[in-house]
Amino acid sequence: PVYSYHLAAIGFWTYALFASWTGMQRLVDGPFPAWMITASIAASILTLIPVATVGLNHHMTMQGYFGLLRYSPTLRFTVFGAFAYTVFSLMGIFLSLRSIAGYVHFSEASIAYSHLGLYAFFTMIIFGSMYYIVPRLVGREWRYATLIKLHFWSSAYGVGLMVAMLFLGGIAQGSSMHDPSLQFTEATDSVLPYLRGRSVSGLLLTIAHFIFAFHFGLMLFGLGRTASMPTFLNPKEEEAVKNHI
Repeated sequence: PVYSYHLAAIGFWTYALFASWTGMQRLVDGPFPAWMITASIAASILTLIPVATVGLNHHMTMQGYFGLLRYSPTLRFTVFGAFAYTVFSLMGIFLSLRSIAGYVHFSEASIAYSHLGLYAFFTMIIFGSMYYIVPRLVGREWRYATLIKLHFWSSAYGVGLMVAMLFLGGIAQGSSMHDPSLQFTEATDSVLPYLRGRSVSGLLLTIAHFIFAFHFGLMLFGLGRTASMPTFLNPKEEEAVKNHI
């Protein structure tokens, strides 16, 4: 069960209250009333309350069970996504600060922020959910633990590299665009090395998607394992898992 439903309620209602005011910080230096942008920045900073609450609840719920990440594909993807949510939220607060937003809100850093939320958080949670739900729908277990591990690490390294390259490239790009001695083309060229790194990360994610599509196809065509125990990432530990449960 969840560590504290009181913390969950606090996180939900404070997020509902403060998050509805965010978004205008992306319009720093735009033709909008200053008070609206300032209020949005303040609301973004106040989202530290639900972020800290939810992050604490996640951690305390997993307390004593982190060892299960060694063999549970569902838990591994889900915990990664939960951690990414915390990083995503903190990054959003950082990028909302007026002194930071003025530099990076038209750069690749905004793209890094979007990928962190959409892929590292949401998509990894969905993958974890599918590793749990699909065997119960088709009546078979995932066939290859090795493919699950390859899928996870390709996805994790891929999205991690993508976010890092785009964020660092965005900072370099923003600094170049604010340098009046540089032409716009020079500011654009400054981000090219980071975009090459992003291409490598895209290749890793493509590999991860093909691996999952192949494995998922085996399940759809009834080629999964017929077993009473789920597919563990470290099969030798199955007996230890049974004893733990």
